[in-house]
Amino acid sequence: MIRRPPRSTLSSSSAASDVYKRQQVGIDGALIVTTPQEVALLDVRKEINFCRKAGIRVLGVIENMAGFVCPSCKGSSEIFNSSTGGAERMATEMGVPFLGRLPLDPALLKACESGTSFFEAAVETSPTLSALNELQSTLLARIAST
Repeated sequence: MIRRPPRSTLSSSSAASDVYKRQQVGIDGALIVTTPQEVALLDVRKEINFCRKAGIRVLGVIENMAGFVCPSCKGSSEIFNSSTGGAERMATEMGVPFLGRLPLDPALLKACESGTSFFEAAVETSPTLSALNELQSTLLARIAST
C-alpha cells in the first residue's frame, strides 16, 4: 500500500521509484479516496494522471465524508457540499470508475478508536455499514476482473 496524503511533498521521481519497486512484487491498482471539496479533487486529478503515467490501473474512486450520519436518527446530511459535483462527476470526467460514497459516522470513528470491528458493532440498518459492504464488493469485483 502506498499512501500519498493530499499536497504530498513527495517528489514525482521518488514516488515513481517507490511505485516501480512495488510493481516488482505485483500491484493490483490504485484505490483513490477523496472528499467532496474541489481542493481535494484537484489533488486527486493529479494522482490519477500520475497513475496513468506510471502504468498503474485506477481501480476506482471513493468519496469519503460524503454526508454525516446522525447517531440518533441515522439520517444523513451533506456537510462538505461540492460546488463542482464531487468525486462522482470528477471520476466520470477522468474516465475512471466511481465506486461509491462513504458517509461520516461517529460510530465508525468510535469503533476505529476503540480497536473494535465496525462490521461487528454496527447495526444492520447503518447507512455506513451498507456503504462499506457495497464498496467492498465493488472493489473486490474490480480487482478480480484483472
